[in-house]
Amino acid sequence: MKIVFILMAFAILLMIITFIRDNKIESKSLLVSICLLFAVSIIGIFCRDENLEIALLIFIIGYTFLGIATYLIYSCVSCNKKIKATFIGVNKYTNATGKSLNFPIYKYEFLGINYEEQSLQDIRSKVLNNYVIGEEYEIYINPKKPKLCIANKKFRITDFFMFIVGFIFTSMSIILIIDYLL
Repeated sequence: MKIVFILMAFAILLMIITFIRDNKIESKSLLVSICLLFAVSIIGIFCRDENLEIALLIFIIGYTFLGIATYLIYSCVSCNKKIKATFIGVNKYTNATGKSLNFPIYKYEFLGINYEEQSLQDIRSKVLNNYVIGEEYEIYINPKKPKLCIANKKFRITDFFMFIVGFIFTSMSIILIIDYLL
């Protein structure tokens, strides 16, 4: 189990270094969350009790799910300004199950400033096949942080499922840690 915590700490440390080096920290809460996960990973490395190790691992998994789901739901709520944007391409990623995720890239102007940003949401390949590079599409941006954009304002059931699983895991781990400490 120690190797899992070592790998997590190393991966999170690389994320922190990359975010700070590339100045990609969008919010202080994101940096605090990543640092919290790093600290929990370090505690897991030096932990000598198997029950506490399991509780810490459950916390990391739950907190990660909860954080991602919260961010995705927040994006749908905060990106409420509809604008026209030019579709300029797509970034494709493969998830752990081998499914292809498509994140469209848009070019747009807001309050006299030009942006070229990737959507926070992936879109299905079936929908992406209808996109034409250079054509304009309606997207939603966060007027307070215009770099944040999404292709549509639909909530996904997977976001809510991830939130519930993350909440349950995080709550369960906190209960296990409190029980361990008492």
